[in-house]
Amino acid sequence: MFILFDSGTTADRRTRALQPYEAFYDTTVDALFVGDGTTLGGQPLGSPALAVNAQTGTAYTLQPADAGKLITTNNAASNTVTLNAGVFSGNAIVHVAQLGAGVTTIVAGAGVTINSAGTLLMRTQYSMLSLIQLSQDNWILVGGMA
Repeated sequence: MFILFDSGTTADRRTRALQPYEAFYDTTVDALFVGDGTTLGGQPLGSPALAVNAQTGTAYTLQPADAGKLITTNNAASNTVTLNAGVFSGNAIVHVAQLGAGVTTIVAGAGVTINSAGTLLMRTQYSMLSLIQLSQDNWILVGGMA
């Protein structure tokens, strides 16, 4: 027996209110959503494990597939995680953890605003922070900043 689900990207899913019990597989975030008849994009089914994107270089640029993931940086040298304009479609959260001794700096690309109570530098090894999208290119940074 097979069960067929409608599928597509997060942008596709968020354009419509799924009917009650209608299932949609979101290929951007690798998760299943179920409709309630009113909420655009439906509700996530269960709580999938946090996917990890492990980075060992000195520069990484966030990609659409990083939405909802934990990006780990593990390098002895200073390194950067860059957020460019227009990468995420809306309401994204990206977590970053500094595993290496090299200080990780969050970099706002052209046209991106990152609001923070501290700096855009991670405090120390094993610090973690979250980038939360407020609107298209407007973000808030919370967590272990210097």
